[in-house]
Amino acid sequence: MPLIIKLMILNKIIITLSLLFVINQLAFSQVIEENFENKALESGPKIAKIVVPRAIVYSDEDMNSAMGFIPNGKLIYVGNPRKKNPDLISVLINGQIAYIQIKDIHFEDEIIQNAAKDGAPKEHNIDLILKKPEEKLTENNSVFFSFGSFSLGTEYEQFLSNLDQPIDSTATYLDILIIHRKEFSRFLWGLNWSSYFISNNDYDFSYFMLGPTFGFTILKNPVFLLDVYTSVDFAVGTDFDIKINYEKDPSPFLYGAQLGTKILFTPTLRYHIFGNLAYKYYNVTQMDQVFNASSNYVPGFKRVNGISIGLGVSFDL
Repeated sequence: MPLIIKLMILNKIIITLSLLFVINQLAFSQVIEENFENKALESGPKIAKIVVPRAIVYSDEDMNSAMGFIPNGKLIYVGNPRKKNPDLISVLINGQIAYIQIKDIHFEDEIIQNAAKDGAPKEHNIDLILKKPEEKLTENNSVFFSFGSFSLGTEYEQFLSNLDQPIDSTATYLDILIIHRKEFSRFLWGLNWSSYFISNNDYDFSYFMLGPTFGFTILKNPVFLLDVYTSVDFAVGTDFDIKINYEKDPSPFLYGAQLGTKILFTPTLRYHIFGNLAYKYYNVTQMDQVFNASSNYVPGFKRVNGISIGLGVSFDL
Protein backbone atom coordinates (compact mmCIF):
# COMPACT_ATOMS: atom_id res chain seq x y z
CA MET A 1 0.00 0.00 0.00
CA PRO A 2 1.45 3.39 -0.95
CA LEU A 3 2.80 5.45 1.93
CA ILE A 4 0.52 8.42 1.20
CA ILE A 5 -2.61 6.25 1.59
CA LYS A 6 -1.35 4.91 4.91
CA LEU A 7 -0.78 8.45 6.13
CA MET A 8 -4.30 9.50 5.09
CA ILE A 9 -5.83 6.55 6.96
CA LEU A 10 -3.74 7.30 10.05
CA ASN A 11 -4.81 10.96 9.90
CA LYS A 12 -8.50 10.01 9.80
CA ILE A 13 -8.06 7.71 12.81
CA ILE A 14 -6.36 10.49 14.81
CA ILE A 15 -9.13 13.01 13.94
CA THR A 16 -11.85 10.50 14.91
CA LEU A 17 -10.21 9.71 18.26
CA SER A 18 -9.79 13.43 18.98
CA LEU A 19 -13.48 14.13 18.32
CA LEU A 20 -14.52 11.24 20.57
CA PHE A 21 -12.28 12.58 23.34
CA VAL A 22 -13.74 16.11 23.10
CA ILE A 23 -17.33 14.80 23.11
CA ASN A 24 -16.57 12.64 26.13
CA GLN A 25 -15.07 15.59 28.04
CA LEU A 26 -18.06 17.82 27.28
CA ALA A 27 -20.48 15.15 28.47
CA PHE A 28 -18.43 14.61 31.64
CA SER A 29 -18.38 18.36 32.36
CA GLN A 30 -22.16 18.56 31.92
CA VAL A 31 -22.69 15.68 34.35
CA ILE A 32 -20.41 17.35 36.91
CA GLU A 33 -22.26 20.66 36.54
CA GLU A 34 -25.68 18.99 36.88
CA ASN A 35 -24.53 17.09 39.96
CA PHE A 36 -23.19 20.33 41.46
CA GLU A 37 -26.49 22.12 40.82
CA ASN A 38 -28.49 19.23 42.23
CA LYS A 39 -26.34 19.24 45.35
CA ALA A 40 -26.87 22.96 45.77
CA LEU A 41 -30.60 22.46 45.42
CA GLU A 42 -30.62 19.54 47.81
CA SER A 43 -28.76 21.63 50.38
CA GLY A 44 -31.94 23.66 50.81
CA PRO A 45 -32.26 27.20 52.19
CA LYS A 46 -29.37 28.75 54.08
CA ILE A 47 -29.44 31.11 57.02
CA ALA A 48 -27.95 34.55 56.49
CA LYS A 49 -27.73 37.71 58.55
CA ILE A 50 -28.28 41.22 57.19
CA VAL A 51 -25.01 43.15 57.69
CA VAL A 52 -25.90 46.53 56.15
CA PRO A 53 -28.25 49.20 57.54
CA ARG A 54 -30.85 48.33 54.90
CA ALA A 55 -30.72 45.40 52.49
CA ILE A 56 -32.83 46.42 49.50
CA VAL A 57 -35.17 43.72 48.20
CA TYR A 58 -35.77 43.60 44.43
CA SER A 59 -38.59 41.92 42.56
CA ASP A 60 -36.44 41.21 39.49
CA GLU A 61 -32.91 40.02 38.73
CA ASP A 62 -32.15 43.20 36.79
CA MET A 63 -32.62 45.18 40.03
CA ASN A 64 -35.00 47.62 38.35
CA SER A 65 -37.88 47.37 40.82
CA ALA A 66 -37.25 47.70 44.57
CA MET A 67 -39.92 46.31 46.92
CA GLY A 68 -38.58 47.52 50.24
CA PHE A 69 -35.75 46.64 52.59
CA ILE A 70 -34.79 44.29 55.42
CA PRO A 71 -33.12 46.06 58.38
CA ASN A 72 -29.70 45.29 59.79
CA GLY A 73 -29.24 42.29 62.07
CA LYS A 74 -32.19 40.23 60.84
CA LEU A 75 -31.68 36.50 60.24
CA ILE A 76 -33.33 35.21 57.08
CA TYR A 77 -33.47 32.10 54.94
CA VAL A 78 -31.94 32.55 51.48
CA GLY A 79 -31.60 30.39 48.39
CA ASN A 80 -28.66 29.98 46.02
CA PRO A 81 -26.81 32.63 43.98
CA ARG A 82 -28.43 33.32 40.65
CA LYS A 83 -26.91 32.21 37.35
CA LYS A 84 -28.07 35.33 35.56
CA ASN A 85 -26.67 37.67 38.21
CA PRO A 86 -24.25 35.94 40.64
CA ASP A 87 -24.28 39.03 42.87
CA LEU A 88 -27.91 38.28 43.82
CA ILE A 89 -29.42 35.64 46.03
CA SER A 90 -33.09 34.66 46.27
CA VAL A 91 -35.53 35.14 49.15
CA LEU A 92 -39.24 34.50 49.40
CA ILE A 93 -41.48 37.55 49.81
CA ASN A 94 -45.27 37.25 50.00
CA GLY A 95 -45.15 33.91 48.24
CA GLN A 96 -43.01 35.22 45.38
CA ILE A 97 -39.31 34.92 44.64
CA ALA A 98 -37.41 38.16 45.30
CA TYR A 99 -33.72 39.02 45.41
CA ILE A 100 -31.14 40.75 47.59
CA GLN A 101 -27.46 41.40 46.99
CA ILE A 102 -24.98 38.89 48.43
CA LYS A 103 -22.79 41.74 49.69
CA ASP A 104 -25.61 42.73 52.06
CA ILE A 105 -25.64 39.41 53.94
CA HIS A 106 -23.33 37.11 55.89
CA PHE A 107 -23.96 33.36 55.93
CA GLU A 108 -24.30 32.07 59.46
CA ASP A 109 -22.39 29.00 60.72
CA GLU A 110 -25.09 27.86 63.13
CA ILE A 111 -27.22 24.93 62.14
CA ILE A 112 -30.83 25.55 61.28
CA GLN A 113 -32.18 24.18 64.56
CA ASN A 114 -30.10 26.62 66.64
CA ALA A 115 -31.05 29.53 64.41
CA ALA A 116 -34.69 29.32 65.41
CA LYS A 117 -33.97 30.46 68.95
CA ASP A 118 -32.01 33.44 67.58
CA GLY A 119 -35.10 34.80 65.91
CA ALA A 120 -34.61 33.57 62.35
CA PRO A 121 -37.93 33.85 60.54
CA LYS A 122 -39.43 30.94 58.72
CA GLU A 123 -39.22 31.27 54.98
CA HIS A 124 -42.93 31.85 54.57
CA ASN A 125 -42.85 34.57 57.23
CA ILE A 126 -40.05 36.62 55.73
CA ASP A 127 -42.62 39.17 54.55
CA LEU A 128 -43.10 40.12 58.21
CA ILE A 129 -39.66 41.75 58.29
CA LEU A 130 -39.90 43.48 54.90
CA LYS A 131 -40.20 47.17 55.71
CA LYS A 132 -41.01 50.28 53.77
CA PRO A 133 -38.92 53.35 54.54
CA GLU A 134 -40.52 56.22 56.41
CA GLU A 135 -41.23 59.16 54.15
CA LYS A 136 -39.14 62.21 54.96
CA LEU A 137 -39.74 65.38 53.00
CA THR A 138 -36.09 66.31 53.45
CA GLU A 139 -34.98 63.23 51.49
CA ASN A 140 -35.41 61.91 47.92
CA ASN A 141 -35.84 65.38 46.40
CA SER A 142 -34.62 66.60 43.02
CA VAL A 143 -34.39 69.96 41.24
CA PHE A 144 -34.94 70.32 37.48
CA PHE A 145 -33.90 73.28 35.33
CA SER A 146 -35.07 73.41 31.72
CA PHE A 147 -35.63 75.75 28.81
CA GLY A 148 -37.64 75.30 25.64
CA SER A 149 -40.35 76.61 23.37
CA PHE A 150 -44.14 76.73 23.61
CA SER A 151 -46.47 77.29 20.66
CA LEU A 152 -49.26 79.61 21.86
CA GLY A 153 -51.81 78.45 19.30
CA THR A 154 -54.10 79.73 16.56
CA GLU A 155 -56.06 82.28 18.64
CA TYR A 156 -52.85 84.07 19.53
CA GLU A 157 -51.77 84.03 15.88
CA GLN A 158 -55.09 85.61 14.90
CA PHE A 159 -54.59 88.30 17.54
CA LEU A 160 -51.19 89.15 16.06
CA SER A 161 -52.82 89.37 12.65
CA ASN A 162 -55.39 91.81 14.06
CA LEU A 163 -52.52 93.95 15.34
CA ASP A 164 -50.86 93.82 11.91
CA GLN A 165 -47.90 92.06 13.52
CA PRO A 166 -45.70 89.28 12.10
CA ILE A 167 -47.14 85.88 12.93
CA ASP A 168 -44.74 84.50 15.51
CA SER A 169 -46.56 82.57 18.24
CA THR A 170 -43.64 80.65 19.75
CA ALA A 171 -42.72 81.66 23.28
CA THR A 172 -39.50 80.79 25.05
CA TYR A 173 -39.83 79.39 28.55
CA LEU A 174 -37.59 78.77 31.55
CA ASP A 175 -38.73 76.22 34.08
CA ILE A 176 -37.75 75.26 37.64
CA LEU A 177 -39.29 72.11 39.10
CA ILE A 178 -38.77 70.66 42.57
CA ILE A 179 -40.08 67.12 43.04
CA HIS A 180 -40.23 64.56 45.82
CA ARG A 181 -40.16 60.82 45.12
CA LYS A 182 -40.92 58.46 47.96
CA GLU A 183 -38.28 55.74 48.08
CA PHE A 184 -39.29 52.53 46.26
CA SER A 185 -42.38 54.32 44.86
CA ARG A 186 -43.20 55.23 41.27
CA PHE A 187 -45.26 58.26 42.29
CA LEU A 188 -43.83 61.77 42.47
CA TRP A 189 -45.13 65.23 43.31
CA GLY A 190 -43.73 68.72 43.53
CA LEU A 191 -43.97 72.40 42.64
CA ASN A 192 -43.36 73.95 39.24
CA TRP A 193 -42.37 77.57 38.37
CA SER A 194 -42.33 78.66 34.72
CA SER A 195 -41.52 81.93 32.97
CA TYR A 196 -42.66 82.58 29.38
CA PHE A 197 -41.43 85.34 27.07
CA ILE A 198 -42.33 86.43 23.55
CA SER A 199 -41.67 89.80 21.94
CA ASN A 200 -40.79 91.81 18.84
CA ASN A 201 -40.25 95.49 18.09
CA ASP A 202 -43.89 96.41 18.73
CA TYR A 203 -44.95 94.40 21.77
CA ASP A 204 -43.70 92.29 24.71
CA PHE A 205 -45.66 89.51 26.35
CA SER A 206 -44.41 87.70 29.45
CA TYR A 207 -46.11 85.70 32.17
CA PHE A 208 -45.13 83.56 35.15
CA MET A 209 -46.92 80.36 36.16
CA LEU A 210 -46.86 78.47 39.45
CA GLY A 211 -48.57 75.20 40.28
CA PRO A 212 -48.43 71.71 41.82
CA THR A 213 -47.11 68.81 39.75
CA PHE A 214 -48.00 65.11 40.03
CA GLY A 215 -46.43 62.25 38.13
CA PHE A 216 -45.80 58.55 37.74
CA THR A 217 -42.74 56.65 36.53
CA ILE A 218 -43.86 54.19 33.85
CA LEU A 219 -40.41 52.85 32.96
CA LYS A 220 -37.11 52.78 34.83
CA ASN A 221 -33.78 51.11 34.20
CA PRO A 222 -30.11 52.02 34.83
CA VAL A 223 -29.95 53.96 31.55
CA PHE A 224 -33.09 56.11 31.70
CA LEU A 225 -36.47 56.57 33.32
CA LEU A 226 -39.69 57.75 31.72
CA ASP A 227 -42.23 59.82 33.67
CA VAL A 228 -45.68 61.06 32.80
CA TYR A 229 -46.91 64.10 34.70
CA THR A 230 -49.59 66.74 34.96
CA SER A 231 -49.73 70.11 36.66
CA VAL A 232 -52.35 72.75 37.38
CA ASP A 233 -50.87 76.21 36.77
CA PHE A 234 -51.88 79.75 37.71
CA ALA A 235 -50.34 83.04 36.64
CA VAL A 236 -48.60 84.93 39.41
CA GLY A 237 -47.60 87.80 37.17
CA THR A 238 -48.24 88.94 33.60
CA ASP A 239 -47.05 91.79 31.46
CA PHE A 240 -48.40 92.68 28.01
CA ASP A 241 -46.80 95.84 26.64
CA ILE A 242 -48.08 97.10 23.27
CA LYS A 243 -45.57 99.66 22.02
CA ILE A 244 -47.57 100.89 19.03
CA ASN A 245 -50.54 103.29 18.96
CA TYR A 246 -52.78 101.69 21.65
CA GLU A 247 -54.60 103.43 24.43
CA LYS A 248 -53.91 101.07 27.35
CA ASP A 249 -51.93 97.92 27.91
CA PRO A 250 -54.10 94.95 28.86
CA SER A 251 -53.60 92.99 32.11
CA PRO A 252 -54.39 89.35 31.31
CA PHE A 253 -54.66 86.50 33.81
CA LEU A 254 -53.87 82.90 32.84
CA TYR A 255 -54.80 79.56 34.38
CA GLY A 256 -54.91 76.02 33.11
CA ALA A 257 -53.09 72.70 33.03
CA GLN A 258 -50.50 70.70 31.19
CA LEU A 259 -49.96 67.01 30.51
CA GLY A 260 -46.52 65.78 29.54
CA THR A 261 -43.80 63.16 29.56
CA LYS A 262 -40.18 63.43 30.65
CA ILE A 263 -37.23 61.17 29.81
CA LEU A 264 -34.30 61.37 32.23
CA PHE A 265 -30.92 59.75 31.63
CA THR A 266 -28.55 58.14 34.17
CA PRO A 267 -31.20 57.92 36.93
CA THR A 268 -28.85 56.06 39.28
CA LEU A 269 -26.40 58.97 39.34
CA ARG A 270 -26.82 62.27 41.16
CA TYR A 271 -26.70 64.49 38.06
CA HIS A 272 -28.90 64.02 35.00
CA ILE A 273 -29.91 65.45 31.66
CA PHE A 274 -33.50 65.19 30.48
CA GLY A 275 -35.96 66.15 27.80
CA ASN A 276 -39.68 66.81 28.07
CA LEU A 277 -42.68 67.08 25.80
CA ALA A 278 -46.03 68.46 26.94
CA TYR A 279 -49.39 69.78 25.81
CA LYS A 280 -50.39 72.98 27.62
CA TYR A 281 -53.80 74.62 27.73
CA TYR A 282 -54.23 77.98 29.48
CA ASN A 283 -57.36 80.10 29.62
CA VAL A 284 -56.78 83.86 29.37
CA THR A 285 -59.06 86.45 30.97
CA GLN A 286 -59.15 90.25 30.49
CA MET A 287 -57.71 89.84 27.04
CA ASP A 288 -60.78 89.35 24.85
CA GLN A 289 -60.29 92.81 23.31
CA VAL A 290 -57.82 95.71 23.31
CA PHE A 291 -58.41 99.38 22.37
CA ASN A 292 -56.28 101.56 20.19
CA ALA A 293 -55.76 105.33 20.64
CA SER A 294 -59.00 106.03 18.73
CA SER A 295 -60.96 103.85 21.20
CA ASN A 296 -61.59 101.25 18.54
CA TYR A 297 -61.29 97.75 19.85
CA VAL A 298 -59.32 94.94 18.32
CA PRO A 299 -60.38 91.34 19.07
CA GLY A 300 -58.02 89.68 21.54
CA PHE A 301 -57.61 86.01 22.51
CA LYS A 302 -59.14 83.82 25.22
CA ARG A 303 -56.67 80.95 25.37
CA VAL A 304 -53.15 79.86 24.55
CA ASN A 305 -52.66 76.19 23.87
CA GLY A 306 -50.18 73.99 22.10
CA ILE A 307 -47.13 71.77 22.29
CA SER A 308 -44.04 72.60 24.31
CA ILE A 309 -40.67 70.90 24.06
CA GLY A 310 -37.63 71.43 26.25
CA LEU A 311 -34.24 70.22 27.47
CA GLY A 312 -32.63 70.54 30.85
CA VAL A 313 -30.41 69.33 33.67
CA SER A 314 -31.30 68.12 37.13
CA PHE A 315 -29.63 66.91 40.30
CA ASP A 316 -30.69 65.08 43.45
CA LEU A 317 -30.60 67.05 46.67
